Amino acid sequence: MSQPTPEGNRKSSRSKQQELHLIPQRILFPKQKKLQIISVFREPIERHISSFFQYYGTKALRSGAAKDISDTILMRLSTKELHNKFIDELLNQSLAGFREAITTLQFHTSIDLEEQTLKPEENSLSIECELALLHIFRFDKLFSNYRNSLETLARTNISETTNNTASSKWYNEIYREFKSTLRIPKDTVIKTYEPKRQIINTLYHEGFNSLLEKAVYSYS
Repeated sequence: MSQPTPEGNRKSSRSKQQELHLIPQRILFPKQKKLQIISVFREPIERHISSFFQYYGTKALRSGAAKDISDTILMRLSTKELHNKFIDELLNQSLAGFREAITTLQFHTSIDLEEQTLKPEENSLSIECELALLHIFRFDKLFSNYRNSLETLARTNISETTNNTASSKWYNEIYREFKSTLRIPKDTVIKTYEPKRQIINTLYHEGFNSLLEKAVYSYS
């Protein structure tokens, strides 16, 4: 009885790997239907403030990093100290969630945003790639007409519920005080915006420089 050769084993192993690679695609895309992905882009500073409070407020309690509300840094630090910590994390780009989801999607789908532009009258930018259909929304446009936008994509009626809003959080008063008194150095605002230049130019018809100028005026 002949024994399998090492080359034969390698071929068999490669075939199994190829077959295993196809399984997720068969599950995700039955009958060749493409996965639809919605990604939302929010004005950078607004988004990072929200992430900062989610991370040191909500997540700190869920993960056990804080024993209770009084143990979170949102309660232990003054507004000025929270400002300093936030600005330091912005400057070092170490803030939780600093990287945009769309950047990760670009890497995995190889989409090129340089050739794409969201027209002023459009709510979303839809890009088709090999494995998925990607819908990119601006945060302000999506939530100004949330239900209609999603029903158009889903092609069905949807029920709407409101969750995870800042006004319903235990840290709402701290959050409002933080935002109303926050001042960020101009160079930090620029450094925060620069990695997002491409996506801003794609989604905002007024362009990167205009949006950056507004942010510098608002926060500096």
